[in-house]
Amino acid sequence: MQPTEALSAAVWADLLAAQECQDDSGCAAYYMPLFRAAEQAGKEGRCDDAAALKALGGACSMMLEPRRAPAPFRPVMQMESSRSALPEDFDPVAIALFRAVVGKSDNPELRARLSDIVWLRERDAGVARQAVQSYFEAADSNHLKFNHDRVKRIIRAAQISLQLNVRDAERDALVARLEDAAARLAEAKRPQRALEVLEFMLAEDLIDATATLSKFESIFGPLDMISPSFVRRNVLLFKAKLHDSVKDKALGKDAVVEAAETFVEEAEQTPAALAKSLFLEQAIHLLRSVKHHRSHADVVRRIQDLKTELMELRDHVLASMEVHEFGPFDMGEQVQQAVAAVSGKEPREVLLTIARMLSRPHVDSLRESATQSLQGSVLGRLFGAKQLGSNGRTVGKRAGAGDLSQPSEPEIVEQMLQMIGFWRRMVLAGSIEPARRCLNQQRYVSENDLQWLFDANPMVPHGHELLLARGLLAGIRGDFLEAGSFLIPQIEHLLRFRLNAQRIVTTGLNQEGIEDELPLERLMGLAEEHAVIDASVAFDLRSLLTERTGDNLRNEHAHGLIPSSGYYSDASRYLWAFVLRWLCLPYLRKEDSARTADPGGQEDHGRR
Repeated sequence: MQPTEALSAAVWADLLAAQECQDDSGCAAYYMPLFRAAEQAGKEGRCDDAAALKALGGACSMMLEPRRAPAPFRPVMQMESSRSALPEDFDPVAIALFRAVVGKSDNPELRARLSDIVWLRERDAGVARQAVQSYFEAADSNHLKFNHDRVKRIIRAAQISLQLNVRDAERDALVARLEDAAARLAEAKRPQRALEVLEFMLAEDLIDATATLSKFESIFGPLDMISPSFVRRNVLLFKAKLHDSVKDKALGKDAVVEAAETFVEEAEQTPAALAKSLFLEQAIHLLRSVKHHRSHADVVRRIQDLKTELMELRDHVLASMEVHEFGPFDMGEQVQQAVAAVSGKEPREVLLTIARMLSRPHVDSLRESATQSLQGSVLGRLFGAKQLGSNGRTVGKRAGAGDLSQPSEPEIVEQMLQMIGFWRRMVLAGSIEPARRCLNQQRYVSENDLQWLFDANPMVPHGHELLLARGLLAGIRGDFLEAGSFLIPQIEHLLRFRLNAQRIVTTGLNQEGIEDELPLERLMGLAEEHAVIDASVAFDLRSLLTERTGDNLRNEHAHGLIPSSGYYSDASRYLWAFVLRWLCLPYLRKEDSARTADPGGQEDHGRR
């Protein structure tokens, strides 16, 4: 049975009872009592009431995440083959029920939730205005205990208002309401929550930057009194954005510099040498984000001072790494060796050393190890599994093994992908990353320091020098967001360029006589077939770039699915080292012909 359009007295009584709970978390506290009431109504044969209570419980169970607009709700529970309610699950009868509750309830939290669902489903402007008013009332009511819940409702109210294309007067009223909410949150010693409201206003062009700057300290109070440090940092960086928006570069710079000092404060407050170094690195990174930072003597001087502190910390960091294990392995000795190999050397020599550090297991050894691991894990193979991508979509499935005596090919490949991912993490943590960080601590690396790598290098396609240089330089500095954005798209053409250099055709002719470039997967197959790369490199590249259940960097990047934090993954850092080694191959051969010479034309990438 479906919920009836009219509210029965029993349903209304159960709905009121659900709202009397002592938990001040709004709708999140209502849904379990409603589901229990629905179960009881079903036992008593009141099928219509049970359906109505179940619909109300489902509506209350959804989690409000307004920054996910235009899908502001997410399910409270997600299983492999099912999930809890979302707005699209409610049929017209349920929507009519929600309208009836909105017209009768005096609880702004409940009215806001149900009105929002009706607005999302039917785009009724009148109901949307009810949702806006109710959200603001709920944020001011005693139905919510935590300020982050209040901020979510304030932001959702503003989002709906903007979707209604409000007139100037209504827009002004909305701005005043948001400013008042931010001021009250700051006055309640909740600067981070106030900042969330102001950040939303800035993103939606609802803020007068000049006016906000003029009363900045009246909103937040003395900035040096804000704690903890990360909150003060966020407030200062927001202030810098406001200064930038009014073209006041000097004060914007000062705010960023002050924000960077909060990292230094955190470094001073922690006893761990490794944590200190990380905070100092972040301070340096933030100072370098100042536009034209090299033209500001005070910024350059501060960066140099912090780099000096980092150099002094280096030995302490190594000592701490000696006694901390990386999983079941102690990486301290390997890290020491990596740092010793590059200490005091010029950038060219350091980069060639890092290129040598990149290694991978032979594909046959990897397959053998994967097979043995699966044969020793019968219980794990007995059950099926599903792999999700970063945005929650299914990227791979594995059924439960029917024959436990011998692993199937998909099982082996999946295990190989996991094992090579772990190998990369070990290589990065034990060698490549310590060496790269040591280079950064020793000196500032500029584009001029990479010029040697692009002078008549047979691995570099003409016209791509700047793209590759920008990507490598960003990776050297630890900005893997920029490095990945430049380098991930270049891998395909680097491979095509080497194939073309050996007169291997990399285009196909369609039925209309038009030549199309072959896709990356075909190029990797050609490169392996013609001994441009070996089988180990081919598997490494596939797992890194195109395997759905691997890192799949190329496809995830091409479709815009990688979040900013995803570019700092092990895979993205490894790809930077991969490109570096690829470009360094001619120089490595010259340095050590016995180890790297390849008269047959085959690239020696990863033959170790």
